[in-house]
Amino acid sequence: TVLKSAWTSWVLLILILLSFLDGSLGFMTSGSAYLWKDLFVMSGGQFLLPAWLQVIASLAPIIGLIISVQLLWIGIHRLAFCSAVVAGVAFAALSFQSVRLAAGMLLFFIMAVESTYGPLTTCTSLITAESFPTELRASGFAIVSVTAKVSGILASTLVEFLKADETADSWDVNVLTNYILSLLAATVLFAILVLMTPAQNGEGKQLRDFVRPVLGKRTQSFGYGATNSWAEPTDSDSDSFGDVTASHSMPA
Repeated sequence: TVLKSAWTSWVLLILILLSFLDGSLGFMTSGSAYLWKDLFVMSGGQFLLPAWLQVIASLAPIIGLIISVQLLWIGIHRLAFCSAVVAGVAFAALSFQSVRLAAGMLLFFIMAVESTYGPLTTCTSLITAESFPTELRASGFAIVSVTAKVSGILASTLVEFLKADETADSWDVNVLTNYILSLLAATVLFAILVLMTPAQNGEGKQLRDFVRPVLGKRTQSFGYGATNSWAEPTDSDSDSFGDVTASHSMPA
């Protein structure tokens, strides 16, 4: 009973931690992606039209993924942390009005942020998938994902709520700066939380697709999710987790 209670508390703690982790990432990515169009219009299109600046910036996530693949050797957690640092520095620069009005600098820092979208999202998904036991992986991942979606909706809605009207020029300078600082705060929170997640999660450990039944017991005729519909006990059934081949034999 004590071990079960400790296990339940640990899973709940991980669930809360990952919900805040993915929620902060969702707030940052959705809020910033929805904001870029306004910043490009406000820059005045000094050397390119805002639409072309948006097209060029859209290439940044692919570039970020290509670079991050070469850095996988440092580990998922360190890669996510470094990506968050890059995004944080870029948000800090974008909080200055002089940077936002210079189209070239604006494009550079926006591409710096967008280049972290892919690595941050991928690393977070890997960490989340490997943080839950087989019985709870689908449910845990779903709860964490819903949290991220809700925070993303909130961030996007705030962009329209904080403007005086639907035009990009209706942003108040101080309000816009504070909103960008809120994106910076979400990025800093993500960087802190990603270092708090268990170090082994996300680093490629083997995941079980099914739960091995208790030795000598027959499961229900119709399984659900990660639970087998039938399994014959074998000599290798020494724990509650196993591979598919050892726990998926059907009765004659």
